[in-house]
Amino acid sequence: MSLSLSACMTVHVSENNFIHPDSRSGVTINEKFDDAELQRALPGASLQKLTLDTTEAQVLQGVDVRQAAARATVLYFGGNMFHIDNSARHVVSALGQCKVNVVMFDYRGYGRSSGEPGVINMQSDALRIYDLVRAQTSGKLIVHGQSLGSFIAGHVAKNRPVDGLILESTATNAHDWAMATAPWFARPFINIELSPAVQGIDNAAAVSSYHGPALVLVGDKDNVTPQHLGRKVFEALPGASRRFVISPGGGHNGLLQRADIMDAYCGFIDTVKNTLP
Repeated sequence: MSLSLSACMTVHVSENNFIHPDSRSGVTINEKFDDAELQRALPGASLQKLTLDTTEAQVLQGVDVRQAAARATVLYFGGNMFHIDNSARHVVSALGQCKVNVVMFDYRGYGRSSGEPGVINMQSDALRIYDLVRAQTSGKLIVHGQSLGSFIAGHVAKNRPVDGLILESTATNAHDWAMATAPWFARPFINIELSPAVQGIDNAAAVSSYHGPALVLVGDKDNVTPQHLGRKVFEALPGASRRFVISPGGGHNGLLQRADIMDAYCGFIDTVKNTLP
């Protein structure tokens, strides 16, 4: 993420600060997440490819990873640079410890999916993805979002019934993020100017209507979405079954590779599995 700072100390924040599709980032993915890669990450699991057409004739591509003993499914929304082919194995290897199925899609304009992403179409895509997964899921459905994906997950929880919500390396809104990541000495002199596309995005507001089980995961060394922003999102959650976990030494990425985080994660999954409908 980056900001442009003019001489008059006005910080301009647009969706381009948060969304970097392959057409702009120039990222090329050489790996391939296939069944052989899945077996190395999670032996015994099965892999199914998913395809979803959008209303704009774009095609979203995803994967559904299933375990025989799973009684819950995690719908995972990755961060800004998430691609199935180079990231799914890490997610599956971690979440597989909790005996869940895992579904994930590439955002439009990333990896396997076509099109050009924007705030509005990413939100509508997420609801279509949820509807597809919900129709194919008989057990509990938990929505998990990391970084950029946490805003997508919050939007889904606001607009659809979910059995559990996990927000990892999250933040409140673009204004708070810009102020938190600006140099401390400049903050009193900064005016934040938000583009129309990001003005209405507020994850704390989005989750304030969600009353189900929730888990917020942050690292105390996160300098992209500082932990106090995650704390604000957590405090906006109204439900009684919520937990805030700070991983000492944890950064913005890689929290799922940390033992303390995964202990909390699997404990949360067990709680959701045992919650009555």
